[in-house]
Amino acid sequence: MLHLLYGPAASGKTDLLMGRIRTAVAARTPGQVLLVPEQYSHEAERALCAACGDSLSLYAEVLSFTGLARRVAADLLHYLAQRDESAGAFRHLHRFAGAQQVHHLNQQHLD
Repeated sequence: MLHLLYGPAASGKTDLLMGRIRTAVAARTPGQVLLVPEQYSHEAERALCAACGDSLSLYAEVLSFTGLARRVAADLLHYLAQRDESAGAFRHLHRFAGAQQVHHLNQQHLD
């Protein structure tokens, strides 16, 4: 389930979030995801490792928005391949990947 946590700067959002993930890791609850902007992902991984220890990677991970998009695309490919034995699954993914490339190229021209 997605939980949004927001508030003013220095209000304790990060500490609260790290504490919740630390509790989930201690309880061995898999599938914890900390979704952060791309430029913050390395710093968030380091902070989460410091807060949760060595067993972190078994139960939680940090994903950037780009990483989440890649994960969804990979899961979509797997789902379509299981559902449709023919080349139809790959045709659907090719359309999806093509749309992503066009979006990426358009975004480059906007910068």
